[in-house]
Amino acid sequence: LKIRERLTPVLNLEKALLMVQNMNLVKSPEKKQRAQKTYVVLESSQGLTALLVDEVIGQSQVVAKPLQVGHAIPEFSGAATLGDGRTILILEPNALAQSATRSNKE
Repeated sequence: LKIRERLTPVLNLEKALLMVQNMNLVKSPEKKQRAQKTYVVLESSQGLTALLVDEVIGQSQVVAKPLQVGHAIPEFSGAATLGDGRTILILEPNALAQSATRSNKE
């Protein structure tokens, strides 16, 4: 993806989190075909990385709790419970950027 006249690695969030879906930590969303792609651009110590996402729903301030599932999942920094009772996982931008860098080199 070209951002500010520079090529930026793109990480397909669905593929990056496939491992987590296989561990039954995340429900697999229903597929929607879209003509227009949506990206979330992260700036980290690795530089810019674009995440290909299904949609951006909004933003919220939450209290993050450490994620404890028996082993480390570097792509997540923790979890939070929303006001309606749903639990969400909080992504770790640096680990996602490193994943994008590794996959682009491969």
